[in-house]
Amino acid sequence: MNIYVYCWTTEDDYCIKSYTTDGIYINTFPVQELHDWNNVLAVDVEDNVYTVTWNPGEYYIDSLRCYDKDGNLLYNFDSEEYDSIYAICVGPDGYIYTLEYRAVWDEVRIVKRTSGIVDVVESKAIQYDNLCQGFIMDSDKNIYMQGPEYGYKSVKYNYDDSSPLQIKAYSNTIDVYQRTLAIVNGVLAIGDKGSSEIKTAELDLSAYINESLDIATMRKPIGIGNIGNDFILCGRNTVGDYAILGRYLSDGTKVWETNIGTWADTTPYQVSTYPFANGNGIVPPTVTTQEVTNAGGEYTYRGFEYYEKGSGEYLDSMYAVREIGIFPPTITATGNGNITDIGGENATKRGICYNTTGNPTIEDSKVEEVGDFEIGAFTEILTGLSTGVTYYIKAYAYNSAGYGYGEEISFITDEIALTVITVDSTCEDRQSTTLTAVGTVNNGEFRMTLYGLKPATWYWIRAFAGNSLGLVYGEWVLCGTIGVPSYDVYTEPNTAKYRLYVSDDEAIAWRGYKGPYSGKQTLINIGDITNKTKGVKVLKIDLPDANTKGNFHICITVKQTLKG
Repeated sequence: MNIYVYCWTTEDDYCIKSYTTDGIYINTFPVQELHDWNNVLAVDVEDNVYTVTWNPGEYYIDSLRCYDKDGNLLYNFDSEEYDSIYAICVGPDGYIYTLEYRAVWDEVRIVKRTSGIVDVVESKAIQYDNLCQGFIMDSDKNIYMQGPEYGYKSVKYNYDDSSPLQIKAYSNTIDVYQRTLAIVNGVLAIGDKGSSEIKTAELDLSAYINESLDIATMRKPIGIGNIGNDFILCGRNTVGDYAILGRYLSDGTKVWETNIGTWADTTPYQVSTYPFANGNGIVPPTVTTQEVTNAGGEYTYRGFEYYEKGSGEYLDSMYAVREIGIFPPTITATGNGNITDIGGENATKRGICYNTTGNPTIEDSKVEEVGDFEIGAFTEILTGLSTGVTYYIKAYAYNSAGYGYGEEISFITDEIALTVITVDSTCEDRQSTTLTAVGTVNNGEFRMTLYGLKPATWYWIRAFAGNSLGLVYGEWVLCGTIGVPSYDVYTEPNTAKYRLYVSDDEAIAWRGYKGPYSGKQTLINIGDITNKTKGVKVLKIDLPDANTKGNFHICITVKQTLKG
């Protein structure tokens, strides 16, 4: 971020000189004569410089011009004959704002322009539109100006209000005749070309704070700007006869000063920097708000269909269980944002703020992440919404210079297409005649118990849900009830040992454990467990299958001594 001084010199005529935030000279580039009696010099977050210029030879035509930091002309916009462009400032949202009169309007309006200045986004009329001077916007998009309609007194508008903009505050005592304005350390700072004084006032325009700020080393301050909470001033020094540029604390204490030429050869008029940077040159992140997606999700019924495995065509033997209502009770939307410029350091917060009245800020509802964020897109899920309501959102990000907001976007919550999933391994709390099936609708999980099932039986199950847009199904998933497992004691061929085999003929939950001559078997050496004695023995069998419910116990009556 650089400092830019508009001045006249015997060597360069009308020009802009640029300096670092430490006062180190960078370069000089020529410009046409500006309306030096007003805020006609502005700088955006990318160090592009904007001017309001007299058009040579066409006294009733004004020009908006945009230069890069090296002085290359990027854009130019000429007014129509007899139209006027009075002032310019940069907004916290990245747009350029101008104060203009056009014959077709027959009134003064504040015009919102893209950074290319040629493209107009919109314009808003203002209450009492007589020629206004002084033009600055704060981080809340409040605009401060003055004009002869008020006897050259101060007025305040907020750009986000409906057109015509109504006066938010008015001062009978704060006279800012032909002065440039800045917001410095939370106060309105007023630079006077005529009286060479710096004054400060409350932002509600209720009173002056200081009617003559003492700058001990500057005899004639003219231009005024800010870096964070510090003043940037240009004017004439008190020792010698020089035009100087300086940085000062809010009480007027000098931080640094630098000579920009002798007073006889150099006349500075205005100074400007990007007004929303902090004292280290860090600016709030630049953020864009993207279109909202998945703004809804409400549905009116859900459930499960199921049928017994091996029972033929499912349509002939299918059962269903369902719920009717409003699901879920509140709906969601996906807010999307993008950090396009970190402003000199990574963001530590990012999120989406929203409300139902417009112009949301972080003081409203918000979904926020805390971390270390670079340039890139992000999404946040907005919850607790209601159907059929218009919501207004802004994406935002935060660094040490403050919050950067994207533009406002509105959306209406409504029913949307559903995505239904039958959760794999869906069965929970499986019993011999019941089980609990699990599904999801747009990532929201629900459960229902299926009753009246057969013990030790496999069932095909699928979830479904529907709204006014139609019925949607999940995939079929196989799940079984449990039963009492059967078992047999066999003599192992060619051995003197007996073994117990668990069969799944009547116990679906423990499938794969067959009789003595099948593939997978559970082989238990009964002789070792019973110690070859008569009586009732309890055998605990652990079954290593994902679908089992742990282990079970079988009672065996030993009627004779087993052979070892």
